[in-house]
Amino acid sequence: MSKWKCEICNEGFDNFHAQGFDGKIYCPLCFFKEKTKKLQQELQRKDNIIKELEKWLNENNLYKTNDNILAKLKELENEYK
Repeated sequence: MSKWKCEICNEGFDNFHAQGFDGKIYCPLCFFKEKTKKLQQELQRKDNIIKELEKWLNENNLYKTNDNILAKLKELENEYK
């Protein structure tokens, strides 16, 4: 009988080759899948914020009046990708 069990794939472990976060135990593969999923969700959220800001800037014609805003947006977008 295994000492630990992954809460996603139910893989059992005799020694602690698992990762824990959110108060749960995961095998290494599931841990990194879960971590990747969370990071992708965060990147998507940031992309949505950038798109909303670009839309607002376009609607208010601020791109035409301030090229520094556009440069900063592109810099932030590249930073998050």
